[in-house]
Amino acid sequence: MKHRFLLWAAAAVYALNLCSCASKNCGEHLKWTLDRNGTLTVSGTGDMTDWGLFCDTVPWESKTSEIQKAVISDGVTHIGNFAFSASALTAVSIPDSVTSIGNQAFSCCDALTAVTIPEGVTSIGDYAFYYCTGLTAVTLPDSVTSIGDSAFNNCYGLTSVTILNGITQIGKDVFSGCYRLTEVTIPDSVTHIGENAFYGCGALTAVTIPESVTHIGENAFHGCGTLTAVTIPESVTEIGKGAFSECINLGTVTVLNETCSIGGGQDETFSCERIRGCKGSTAEAYAKRFSIEFEALPEKE
Repeated sequence: MKHRFLLWAAAAVYALNLCSCASKNCGEHLKWTLDRNGTLTVSGTGDMTDWGLFCDTVPWESKTSEIQKAVISDGVTHIGNFAFSASALTAVSIPDSVTSIGNQAFSCCDALTAVTIPEGVTSIGDYAFYYCTGLTAVTLPDSVTSIGDSAFNNCYGLTSVTILNGITQIGKDVFSGCYRLTEVTIPDSVTHIGENAFYGCGALTAVTIPESVTHIGENAFHGCGTLTAVTIPESVTEIGKGAFSECINLGTVTVLNETCSIGGGQDETFSCERIRGCKGSTAEAYAKRFSIEFEALPEKE
């Protein structure tokens, strides 16, 4: 019985070794090399493989601590899931040929200090840059139309984010925990700001919500403690519960839509001193319910 168990254990180890072997393939038509200086180069054409956490790990799994720089050659169209996750990467070169960045492709690369996302990238996967704490600024080009949940979650070195026209939704937890973020540009293309999108961005001093936005999710700006004033445009029809809760310095919130649903009518949504809105509006009803000073806007002629 013991002998059988040892054979089974040896077979399991062998199988795992096969899964993480030093294959030089990283896609159907892609090869990789790693030089003595820690530069990993991916060359060829087409998509990188999408890897996982367990058996189907990246072929350079045993060398992630040696990878200092990644050079992705022109011709590569997709950066695979988990491709460089938790590596010692300090720099990466992404060519214009890349159209998508996979889930957790660069997650936990805490030594990565800068990344340029080229025109041509249309989608960024879930947790793609999660916990890249060395990043200080990010620009999402207007080619990007989809950004996954938690894509930049806990990138607490970020101070500035620029989102160009193209994105229609800022998903769940995308910039949650980026507590040094002071500036964000939300373009007119955005219609939906997701749940916890900017949760805990305590250094965010101002945010302009464009008139294209129709929905602000639960806890979207929860804990943004340096915000002092917010105007929510008439286009917004729904504000989720807790959207601006724990914003301890928030003085005035202006709600321009008379019938906007605020926290479902029951839940605390704003931590503020004053609410401005139309007389007889849902904003006035909310202010009364939670004993907040209300200021009626001038009636439209």
